[in-house]
Amino acid sequence: MTDFESESFIADARKYANAATFAVQQLREDSIERQAIHELLNAVDALIQAVDHSAETS
Repeated sequence: MTDFESESFIADARKYANAATFAVQQLREDSIERQAIHELLNAVDALIQAVDHSAETS
């Protein structure tokens, strides 16, 4: 995979994670679903950062 492809996939992942974050904010603040999805999005964000860092150091 080229650097351009990696950067494109990382950009797409960030775009979809941001869209999901916005959608989650539409849920009731005290709902268990919102809390669970928020934690999943935090995990996705951490994975994106790890992949991005790995791509930068390769």
